[in-house]
Amino acid sequence: MATLRQIQRRIKSIQSTAKTTRAMSLVAGSKMRRAQQMALAHRSYADQLRWLLADVVESLKAAESEDPSGEPLHPLLDQREIKTQGLLFLTPDRGLSGGLNTNLIRAAGAYVTNHPDLKMISVGRKGHDFFRRTRTEIIGSFSRLGDYPSYEDVRPISRLVMDAYTSGEVDSVAIVYPRFINTVIQRPELQELLPATPPEDARSAPSTTSTSQTPAPSSATCCRATSRSRSIAPCWSWPRASSPPAWSRCATQRTRPRRSSVS
Repeated sequence: MATLRQIQRRIKSIQSTAKTTRAMSLVAGSKMRRAQQMALAHRSYADQLRWLLADVVESLKAAESEDPSGEPLHPLLDQREIKTQGLLFLTPDRGLSGGLNTNLIRAAGAYVTNHPDLKMISVGRKGHDFFRRTRTEIIGSFSRLGDYPSYEDVRPISRLVMDAYTSGEVDSVAIVYPRFINTVIQRPELQELLPATPPEDARSAPSTTSTSQTPAPSSATCCRATSRSRSIAPCWSWPRASSPPAWSRCATQRTRPRRSSVS
């Protein structure tokens, strides 16, 4: 039978563990709220960019039809016979995210199965590790971008995608990414990136977002835009930022309500 001193030590140990787990829970909850606010704040900009793309493509196509030379006005609008598809695949670097990685890999795997002559650009370690084992041709790999990637971090990804399309290495580019629904559901979504064409739902009215999903003017001024394993090609890897960018902190500042004292 345990002595009184042993029982007291056990109680103190459990109380210390409870304090540690509570602190971990508070930190995880803060990170989750920050990620949710960022996802909802940037969604309205992404929807407007889709509308802008539709208008630009229609204007360029109208100007191209009037041009007697018949040459495309922009190389990203050049539509040619599709022989090799390209896929930009976005996954997390870590696990412990429920079925997120599994659902993303399943969606990308179905696309790879339907397009055997495919070249992939992976963003995230989980997707790269899986398709490397399946011997899928990976022409670029990016990982360790951190929780708050900056424009300078993602610019090499867009440059590689555009260079692969304009050079004729791929004839079309699609993207598979997790679309944020809520903190529990992040649905895999497939979209065509290149050649640049108006989205199917671009002619409909843009979705209205509540004021809570749109960043305040004060925080918007400091926000910056973020949306091979072959032996002969290099594989890029970018280090994790030592600290989050300043704009990610200012967009999530809160003021705690003061408690009213009862006299």
